[in-house]
Parts: sequence; structure tokens; C-alpha cells
Amino acid sequence: MGTVAVVNPGGTIEVDVEDGEIPSVRMLSTHYSPAAGDLVEIMRTSGGWVCLGRISTGIPSGAVVDMRAGVVSVPVASGAANNIGSADISFPAVRGDSFYGVATINSGSLQLVAGPPGITSVTSTSATVYVRRTASGNNTNVHWAVFGVKE
Repeated sequence: MGTVAVVNPGGTIEVDVEDGEIPSVRMLSTHYSPAAGDLVEIMRTSGGWVCLGRISTGIPSGAVVDMRAGVVSVPVASGAANNIGSADISFPAVRGDSFYGVATINSGSLQLVAGPPGITSVTSTSATVYVRRTASGNNTNVHWAVFGVKE
């Protein structure tokens, strides 16, 4: 483990370690854009030193830290179009600072309504799913997911 001292233009970095500096450490992945001061994990191989990636010192803002998902049957009165049905869902607590939900259905006669889209009142343990009937029919299954996000 070490700290990035210099980012070289050829795709290598120089890393400060406890007993000195290691020059020309190759990057294992192109997905990581190193910056001076990053704490990184390095490993010595038969071909030289490689950087495995940055070591996180905390959860970055905007990261999804937890998720719950499921399927709920939403009752919608049969008959005329434009009837709206809803179902409350509950789940084990989701970790995070803010909570967001998504929902989807597989039906030509129903559509999700109210909320972003079709799921509202999202908390760490519950939410409400809404469906509007666009033609005659019965209940429908709604697939949902709730995400906890680090602020």
C-alpha cells in the first residue's frame, strides 16, 4: 500500500511507500484515473510493480450503498379504463442517507403513475406503488427496487 506521488504521462505512477518510492508502477485497470495523494494498493509481480487500484477511505457521495427489490401484486378495479390501484410495500431496512425507488410492469393495459415513475413515499423500510388501468383487466404484478444512496 502506498500514496501516489506522481502521475506519469505514459500510464504509470510513482508511489511513495513506507521505505521510499517505487517509480513506474503500471496501472492494472484503465477505469481508474489516479491523482497525486490517492491511497493505492500495489503488488510486486514477476514483471514489476502494478497498481491494483485506489483504496477507498469512505463511501463516495452519490454511491448506492444498499438495495432491496421485489414483486408486488397491485389490485386495480376491473372494468373501465383509468382506474388507479396502489399497494404499500415494506422491506428490511435499506442503509443510506436518501432513498429512491423504481418500478416497472409488463402489461399493455396498465401504466405506472404518480411518482418517479409509479413509486412514491419511499423510506428506508417502505414505499407505495401506483398503477393506472388503460383498458379493462385485473390486478398486475409490479417489479420494484429501492436504493439507499450516500449523500
